[in-house]
Amino acid sequence: MKNKNLKKTILFGVLILILMLIGRPTAFGYLHPADPLVLLAALMLPAPSAMLAAGIAGAAADLLKGYYLLAPLTLILRILMVLLVKKLTALSPSEKHEELLAAPAAFLPVLLYFLGELVFGLLAGTKEAAWASALGTLPKNLIQAAASVLLFIFIYDMVKGFSAARAQMKAEKASSERSENDE
Repeated sequence: MKNKNLKKTILFGVLILILMLIGRPTAFGYLHPADPLVLLAALMLPAPSAMLAAGIAGAAADLLKGYYLLAPLTLILRILMVLLVKKLTALSPSEKHEELLAAPAAFLPVLLYFLGELVFGLLAGTKEAAWASALGTLPKNLIQAAASVLLFIFIYDMVKGFSAARAQMKAEKASSERSENDE
C-alpha cells in the first residue's frame, strides 16, 4: 500500500469509526451517518484499502458500542458494500455520475441486517418472534439507507467540486509560471 493510500485509508477508517460511534441508539441497533463515507471510500480508494477502512471501523464501532454479535456481520457488510460499489461503478465506463451508481450499495445493510436479525432470532427463540424482530429492523434501516444516499450525494458533489477547483488553481498557477518564464 502506497504511503498516500495508507494515509487516506487511516483517515477514512477513523472518520467512519467516529461517525458510527456518535450514532443514536434505537431498539434495533443504532442510526449513524457513516455509510456515506463508506461509499465515498469505495470510490476514492483502491478496493483493498476501502474494504479495510470500512470493515474494521464498522466492526470496531459495534464492539465499542456493545453490539458484539453484530460486529462480524458489520465487518462483512461494509466489505460487501465496497465490493458492490466497485462492481456497480465498473459497469459504466463513464465517471460522469458514479455517485448514482454507488448509491444502491447504501441499501445493502437493510437486507443483511434483516437477515442477520432473523437468523439470530431463529437461533434464540420462536419463529414468530424472530420474524417480528427482523421486520422491526426494516423501517429504521430503510430510513438510514435513504438518508445515507442523500448525504453521500451531497458529500460526493462537494469533494468533486473541491477537486475541480484545486485542479483549476494548479492549472492557472502553472500557466502563470509559464507566462512569467516566457517574459
